[in-house]
Amino acid sequence: MEKKSYTVAIDLGTSNVVVAVGARNAEGLLEIAFIGSKPVEGVTAGKIDNIDLVKKAVAAAVAEAYGLEKVSIHQTISAPAQAGPVKKSEGGEIIMGAPIKGAVQSMEGLNPKMGGVIVAGKVFFSDLYETRRPGVFCLTFDMTDFKNSVRVTKYLEKEEKAKLKKDVKPGMWVKVQGYVKLNRDGSDILLDPKNISTYPHEMRQDKAEVKRVELHAHTTFSNMDALSPLSPKAGPDGNLVKRAEAWGHPAIAITDHGVVQGFPDAWHSAKDIKIIYGMEGYFVNNLDDSIAVHGDRTRTAVWG
Repeated sequence: MEKKSYTVAIDLGTSNVVVAVGARNAEGLLEIAFIGSKPVEGVTAGKIDNIDLVKKAVAAAVAEAYGLEKVSIHQTISAPAQAGPVKKSEGGEIIMGAPIKGAVQSMEGLNPKMGGVIVAGKVFFSDLYETRRPGVFCLTFDMTDFKNSVRVTKYLEKEEKAKLKKDVKPGMWVKVQGYVKLNRDGSDILLDPKNISTYPHEMRQDKAEVKRVELHAHTTFSNMDALSPLSPKAGPDGNLVKRAEAWGHPAIAITDHGVVQGFPDAWHSAKDIKIIYGMEGYFVNNLDDSIAVHGDRTRTAVWG
């Protein structure tokens, strides 16, 4: 059987892929023998976003060009990484406005006389709601750099709200460039943002060669005594058990004040760490009220 060599050209566009199959004639010139064209998805502005969808479209176009029922494409090399369309702001993803350039300063001492500032910190409260004026929204969130805290407030028209690239949520680290102003009644300052972006933050690490085990730990279930959160939905930055696990600790004890309500959340949070279930309780001598109530050990209790 005579073998014949073919040359295949693939033109990958944003909406269609075209496959042309040709062979050289006796004069050495390339003649197009077959052409196949199919719609393609997974391509944006000339860049491949989904290689599987592209392979499927190319296979269909090749099958059409050769008159085959089915074509399988085997990928032998890794596809080059494509940069996404998301803009970056010195390592952070833009949420609102433009990239932020400049040094981050402390939140300590913020005042209206400073004018424009750049601060960064962790968000611990956020809200986005429509005001009494239809079509006007208020984005507000509180952030801290663990030296001080500030409230960020921005009123947005409907079109401006639609341009927000990402939601601001508690637990996020963000960088804000804006102007320090007084609030409506002048009782406190707030930050009127011009640009907002995410802020890369590396979690504190435990670099000890021998990891310890915390045998006395309170969570937010110890009312008025602790601030360590235990929400199973949070990551290591917002969960005591997950933080200990991320640090490589083999176990951790949960010993809240007089309650055990934290046990379910601790259990759901643990994967490769042992939970030592405990409680900080209180001992009261209820057998001898003269000691327990009056505290005088010389008195003799008379029991009827």
